[in-house]
Parts: sequence; structure tokens; C-alpha cells
Amino acid sequence: VIVYYIEKPGTLSQVPEMGHCVIEASAGTGKTFMIQQLVLDLILRGGKIGEFLVVTFTREATRELRKRIFDRLNAFCEEYDAAVANGQGEPRVDEGKSYWICESRHRELVNHALGHFYEAQICTLDSLTQRILRENPDKTQMYGDAQVVRNMSSEQAFSHFMRECVPDDP
Repeated sequence: VIVYYIEKPGTLSQVPEMGHCVIEASAGTGKTFMIQQLVLDLILRGGKIGEFLVVTFTREATRELRKRIFDRLNAFCEEYDAAVANGQGEPRVDEGKSYWICESRHRELVNHALGHFYEAQICTLDSLTQRILRENPDKTQMYGDAQVVRNMSSEQAFSHFMRECVPDDP
């Protein structure tokens, strides 16, 4: 088995390997870049594209994320194919850099994700909420402990929900 080393962003080491991840930052700080790298990383670890949920706030951001994730998966395939063609099986390890250690099965995982990209759940918070309500009408009743939140943007509401309502990962 020949192994190829493809450089990966060091920031991925800050993301937990299991559970959910919220990426929250100002405009222009690299959120989209981080998300596309995270999706690739999850696929290389055996995750299926249809198992991930990527949520953002605007339709434009959703379109951009979808395109950039698809493009990153394609770019990985090109990088892997170039490494194979050039015989770059030996590690070229630079101090302070991280690498994906890839075999042909990793190329197949990414290729499978590209072939099933239509299953990717990349959507706006509003469309996700509508889908949950539509698919679970019997479970969407208001209960006594529900709170009405006023004067809160959707971004603030989502942030509050992720911090206060979603249980910590095991």
C-alpha cells in the first residue's frame, strides 16, 4: 500500500473529532474555508456526505458553501491524483504542518461523496426549521417550558440555541 501525504490546515486540530461543531466568527475570517476543510476531513475519516448538517443564515451563503465544499472535494481528488502521478509516496514533512495521510481508499471515499453530493444537507437556518416542522408535526407542539424570545436576530437565536439547548457531546 502506497501512502500519500497531503497538507491539511492546522486549524482542524482545534475541532473535536466527534460531536457537533459551531464555527462562529466575523466576516472574512475564514469560516467557509474552515467548513470546507472540516467536511473533507470528516469524509476522509469515513463520514458520509449525507450525514453532515451544515447550517448558515442566508441563501447566498448556502450557495457559496455548497460550491466551495464541492470544489474542495474535487481539488482533493486532483491533489491525490497528482501525488500518485508524480510518485510522491514518501513523506515530505515540514515542521509545524499537518497532513492527511492518504491511501487509495481515501480517494474512493471522496469520490463517493462527490457522486452523492446531492445528499449534502447544506441549508439556511430557516429552511432547516421549516423542514423539521414539516417532517415532525406531531412533535412540534409548544410545551410549558417553552420561552418566547423577542428582539433577537436569527443569528442570536441560533447562537443561544446551540449554547443553551443542545446538550454537550458525550
